[in-house]
Amino acid sequence: MLFSNKVLSEQKFSFPAKAPNVADIKLKLGTIFKEYNFSYKDMNNMMVVLDEACSNIIKHAYKGAEGDIDFEIQVKEKGIYITIIDHGKSFNWKSFRTPNLNHYVDIGKKGGLGVWIIRKLTDRSDYKITQRGNELMLVKYHSKPSILNRILSIFSTGRGIKEKFALATTMFIIVLMGSIYWYFLQHEREVLKEKYILNSAETVRSLGQYAKDRMIKGNALPIIKLVQQIKKNTENVREVMVIDNTGKIIAHSDVQKLYTKFEMKDSVTGSGTVADVQLVTFKDTRGEGYRLVEAITYQNIDIGEAHIVIGAEDARRVMEGKKANIIFVTIVVFALSVLGIYMLLGVIMKPLMQLKDGVIAIGEGRLDHKIELDGKDEFTDIANAFNDMAKKFKGVQAELVEQEKVQKEIQVAKEIQMTLLPKDIPETEGFDIASFYRAARDVGGDYYDVMKVGPGLIGVIVADVSGKGVPGSLVMTITRTVVRLVANQNRSAKNVLVKVNNFVKEDMKKGMFVTAFYLVLDSLSRKINFACAGHDPLLIYRAKEDKVYWVKPKGFPLGISLPDDDLFRTVMAEENIKLQKDDLLLIYTDGVTEAMNGKREQFGEQRFVETVKKYGKLTAREFISNLEEELKNFTQGYPQNDDITLVAIKEKKSENMVMNKAGKDIEKLKKKGMTGKEIEKKLGINIGVFERLNRLRKEKGRAKEGMKFLTFEQKKDLMKYILEKPEEGVKYYTAQLSKKYGIAIDSKLIKNELKRTYLATVEARKVYSQDRK
Repeated sequence: MLFSNKVLSEQKFSFPAKAPNVADIKLKLGTIFKEYNFSYKDMNNMMVVLDEACSNIIKHAYKGAEGDIDFEIQVKEKGIYITIIDHGKSFNWKSFRTPNLNHYVDIGKKGGLGVWIIRKLTDRSDYKITQRGNELMLVKYHSKPSILNRILSIFSTGRGIKEKFALATTMFIIVLMGSIYWYFLQHEREVLKEKYILNSAETVRSLGQYAKDRMIKGNALPIIKLVQQIKKNTENVREVMVIDNTGKIIAHSDVQKLYTKFEMKDSVTGSGTVADVQLVTFKDTRGEGYRLVEAITYQNIDIGEAHIVIGAEDARRVMEGKKANIIFVTIVVFALSVLGIYMLLGVIMKPLMQLKDGVIAIGEGRLDHKIELDGKDEFTDIANAFNDMAKKFKGVQAELVEQEKVQKEIQVAKEIQMTLLPKDIPETEGFDIASFYRAARDVGGDYYDVMKVGPGLIGVIVADVSGKGVPGSLVMTITRTVVRLVANQNRSAKNVLVKVNNFVKEDMKKGMFVTAFYLVLDSLSRKINFACAGHDPLLIYRAKEDKVYWVKPKGFPLGISLPDDDLFRTVMAEENIKLQKDDLLLIYTDGVTEAMNGKREQFGEQRFVETVKKYGKLTAREFISNLEEELKNFTQGYPQNDDITLVAIKEKKSENMVMNKAGKDIEKLKKKGMTGKEIEKKLGINIGVFERLNRLRKEKGRAKEGMKFLTFEQKKDLMKYILEKPEEGVKYYTAQLSKKYGIAIDSKLIKNELKRTYLATVEARKVYSQDRK
């Protein structure tokens, strides 16, 4: 029975090879997975596999023609065995090579991962051509829960959020307090032992000095009295003695051993010195002990030794007395911690429970129910959104038929999404910021936000969800909420994106991800810190040079499944730049460059760059208006395939202008008698940061920071040289670019660009060149 794999169920069914039927196929298979108790993870993985397999059959095997997809299902004790049969065009399964994910991210390739996903998420998979047609076999075994999952199941089964959190935190406190208790006992035991040994060392030295004078005079009686007094007055001492240079005991705490020959009968386990006194560690019937020996010398001649023997059990005996106090303190701290947790949970859970009750009420059709929350936090925003949604649902409920009702719900979701986009762009000293957003569908997957994240700090994010419609909108809503939570007072764009990824990666639906570009504007230092999570490049227009720079730091998309949990953080890079007066910075989604006309031509990067050069010296709002007109003229009303989102940032002032104005404002307010905190609140700046930046500015003088990136044209030419000669290195590419543009191009720019595009090695460049040829 050990190797038994009994068949539990067999089913056969077919579906027409049409895209709308994929959802029905997944629903039917999902019912089977639930019936036979497959884990949520296994079922979710197989839903992704079925989606990929059926979509590829419809798109590539039948190519839109009529046909059926046949299914043969066997559920066995070990797992599920699925055979998918089609009668369309076949392909070579075995010729498929494992893709380079870093390369896919670099070139922005979409699709082509279907076979890799199928192999990755199933336990066995095979493809063969038979008389019945093209057969794809998929096997998924029941996964065995890990020890960690079994422990976590204790916290998840039949419990609410409050109970789960309280139980998990209580367990953590128990482990923490137990560890601290154990460490404290061990540490205190060692401290007491060292204390006993050190005190005994001082005593034996004093005894040796006292005995020396009496031994020279031949008077042992005072020594005997002192030895017995030491033994009587010191509880932790086992025995005290003085021996002469012949080994005879002339003084001992036990008078029965006087004038006998001294013999070391202990089992010695170690030796050393403490405070210049010899220390011998031994073991006997009473356990571990320590013998401290002080040599007695006269005129460099050994005339005897003083011995004191103590036992380790004395330290343990003292610790036993302290245990009760330690346990009492531990219990009190534990009780207070648990009480504090439950009180804190009560505060946190109250709005959550109100939200839950409100959602349940709306779900049951009680649209008059209103969620009442006080405050201006995220809970209130969600409550208001649900209240608005309920109000809109109620207004259309009695007027529309079922199909119209579904369309209205989507429209309501769109309105909710639009409320999450920034209504007003915060004013920022020296920066002119404008935005443009147009959804391709009723509810789009693009998202942008401009928010104040600290004194003088503005956070700007543009993101693109890999799904459209309502699912994309929900993912966008979650992302927006998390970004606003973690961005506050955070000057590092990379740190913000890493924290956002840690929040959303576990809860994001398989197959979905979010590309994002996030930057932080510092209105005082004029520094812009930015990082990219697999998004389109940042575009920088330097007005004085009439040059366009295309910058894309390394980074994976948010929510994507990676083999190493820390890979997202280690791969992601962040950059810094200072704009000059009249420079223009653009963050956008691929809907701009991929906008199509009736001839299926894309607007493209080159037209985008030409438009930037044409209108880049205008204000941010004027630039967006002209770009929108250019897109309109190009597409000629052709239906839009993707959302278009763009944020334009124009540098209106130089660093010196901003700093001088801020300095004058601070001095003016100081003369009015305002305190530092009042000035900071009024001006929205940190005086300490201002003074540090002002000092650095004066030390650096008027030297301006040059661009650390290649221009758009230089980058295109670099890619051309790599395609032609991938085996060459940085020196060759630097020489070629310098020769073409008639200027000395820094080799560091070439080296950094190769790192950003994952082409730093000859092997990577050869693969890149081969793929494009």
